[in-house]
Amino acid sequence: MKTTRDGLILLIAALLVAAAFAASAAASGSAPKQPPCTKKALSAGLKRGSAQPKSAKVQGSFGCAGGWAYSGIVVGGKHGFDAVAVYKAKNGVWVAVNRAKPCRTHAIPKKIYKGACTTS
Repeated sequence: MKTTRDGLILLIAALLVAAAFAASAAASGSAPKQPPCTKKALSAGLKRGSAQPKSAKVQGSFGCAGGWAYSGIVVGGKHGFDAVAVYKAKNGVWVAVNRAKPCRTHAIPKKIYKGACTTS
């Protein structure tokens, strides 16, 4: 009888441990994947989304925070002009977006707001 009870206690303990691991994995899996905050990842983001500046190249400063990013860009090649691109994380990649609304509504995190929204 003792062996059966000990076995049952071990089985319950093992099930509790397995349930804890499953809950932990589900919690970590539910958070959206944050894209890397690199020049390469942001350059790829210029080709995605609603705001795709033609012949733009990431140049200068950039920053990322809370699912948002910005970068300095040059638009128009040799005789182009400097501008700022804003990106939103979506499905693990950066997507270029029009910065007017997120800047106006302060959706951009404070950490990068100045670089993303107060420069031309």
